Amino acid sequence: MRLSPRDRVALFIGGGALIFYIIIGFGLYPLLDSNKRLRNGIEKRQKAAIEMRAMQERVRRLSDRSSGLEQQLALRSKNFSLFSFLEQKATKNGVKKNIAYMKPTQQKSDEQFTHLQVEMKLQSIGLKQLVNYLEAIESPQNIVALKRVFIQENTKNTQRLDVTIQVISVERVNNGGTSS
Repeated sequence: MRLSPRDRVALFIGGGALIFYIIIGFGLYPLLDSNKRLRNGIEKRQKAAIEMRAMQERVRRLSDRSSGLEQQLALRSKNFSLFSFLEQKATKNGVKKNIAYMKPTQQKSDEQFTHLQVEMKLQSIGLKQLVNYLEAIESPQNIVALKRVFIQENTKNTQRLDVTIQVISVERVNNGGTSS
């Protein structure tokens, strides 16, 4: 069977188109797709590297803060007690008679440090006494800070206040327990 020149041209064009599509479909697209996957992989690894650097910086800052905390704890009195500290400041500032209760709690935060907390209720206290007491108990050198202060008017005397205070501190954890 002989093909006419017109059929040969059509067959040649069809065969060329088929070869073109095979080259593009099995050669060029997979090559471009793998190139795109490689770029995406590089971008993901770059983002991961940036995140790792940020985490390294955070770990370094936490380590520095931990060393600073260790130094502060070393400077603090060896027999420091948050409960006793608050009582001493209450006596010194004339508010001990206003203490309704003091509840110490201990919350372990990690392997190195324990957060200590004391909640105390002061009843029928004057504003000036309260301010003086709050200034006295907030002690960065002893690592003592106010966590919460809840103030309400005293029900019997509107010139006086009822106050609930949460005070926190930190102490080092030893293998056998806690120590400051």
